[in-house]
Amino acid sequence: MRSNNIQKLIEFRDKVSKYILMRNLITIVTISLVTLGSLKAQSTLHQNSDNKYYRFGLELLDKEKYSAAREQFERYLLEGSDEIKKADAEYYVALCALNLNNADGPQLISEFVKKRPSHPKASKAYYNLGINAFKSSDFQTANKYLKLADLNALNTEERAETYFKIAYSAFSLNRKEESIKYFDLAKRESGEYQADANYYAGYLAYIDQQFDKAIVDLRKAEDSEKYQYRVPIMITSSYFKQKRFGEVLTYAAKFKNVDVERTRMDYLYQIYQMAGESAYAESRYDDALEFYALYRQLAAQSIDDQTLYRIAYSNFALGNAEPAIEDFKRVALKEDTLAQYASYYLGQLYVEQDNYVFATSAFDKAGKLPFNVEIQEEASFNLAKVNFESKKYSQAITSLDRFIREYPASKYIPEANNLLSEAFLNTNDFSRAITFIERIQDKSPRVRAAYQKVTFYKGTEFFNSAQYTNAVQM
Repeated sequence: MRSNNIQKLIEFRDKVSKYILMRNLITIVTISLVTLGSLKAQSTLHQNSDNKYYRFGLELLDKEKYSAAREQFERYLLEGSDEIKKADAEYYVALCALNLNNADGPQLISEFVKKRPSHPKASKAYYNLGINAFKSSDFQTANKYLKLADLNALNTEERAETYFKIAYSAFSLNRKEESIKYFDLAKRESGEYQADANYYAGYLAYIDQQFDKAIVDLRKAEDSEKYQYRVPIMITSSYFKQKRFGEVLTYAAKFKNVDVERTRMDYLYQIYQMAGESAYAESRYDDALEFYALYRQLAAQSIDDQTLYRIAYSNFALGNAEPAIEDFKRVALKEDTLAQYASYYLGQLYVEQDNYVFATSAFDKAGKLPFNVEIQEEASFNLAKVNFESKKYSQAITSLDRFIREYPASKYIPEANNLLSEAFLNTNDFSRAITFIERIQDKSPRVRAAYQKVTFYKGTEFFNSAQYTNAVQM
């Protein structure tokens, strides 16, 4: 019995011992877990504090609050532990500095690229460095770094901007071929820079006299509000210089409302002038006068003699004598080719008005100016003819005799002989008339008739003075 009790006590003691041991183990494990959890929580809290600077920096950067964003990224660089994020933070600090125009911006970007050349943002760093230089009109630097940018790392808008700003910086540096290349690339990209690229590409093509290309690019630029009133002068000129006169007139027709267009259009008066000259070149004199009238309205007294002559001739061709005379008179004041032509047409207009005095003066000037021999010949003959028709036979004889001597091969010689014969007849200078007519080799019927009359009159003159022998010889 006692032995059984002892055995039970021993078993009870063992159970108690196991229980105490188990309880101690549970306590130890619990304490360990609590300690580990506390340490882990402290680590997470620290990391969350670091990430806060990085996360806030990104949020501020997205809102373009560059100064505050830079501060957050710099704090992350001091306290952060994630090396990948720290590399990004270095880039963002440099980017913020660039956007703030901080003096250290370009240096920070350059150092980032040198330090981390294989970093995904290194290629875009050149883009940002180039854009920043472009903003400062440092076109040499902008051109250099933008060409180093990895285009594959840029989005569509950034790529278009890069092409355009490379082109514009090259343009500003007088590197024309390079600028043409990149403007042509930029104009293919839709977006903010497309109209600008088309404008400059068209302008450069125009300067190089590549007028077909210029027209294509400038017509596209014309679709934008920025250029719709700046490009028409170059488009018109491109058509005009290719002698595509019909297209000049079609294009210029939409700008006829001078009161509206003059307030917004560059070089409007030159568009009207080219349209007038295009119509003149195609003998569309009504259209020519319409555009010339618009041109005169804007150009006032600055109209050159060549344009004034064409206006006068258009009126002459349409039978508008008075305005033609007024403008021809202004052109005829000088001593040049245009003055010779203007004087000649003035003579014709004055003859139509039976104003022989002014006609004589006009033909006399046209005949004396040496610039066009054909006009000189015709004017000289018309001068003699006007003298004859105005019954100034003495002057007619002088001018006809001079014409026959100076232009012996002229197509007007037969008519000049006729007129001169009749002029002698009308002056009663029968002896001189007979001498002149007898020198004519091929006498026309009109000359022979005049000769018959003049010899009769001379014979009558001899008879009346009792010179019968001479009278019989006549």
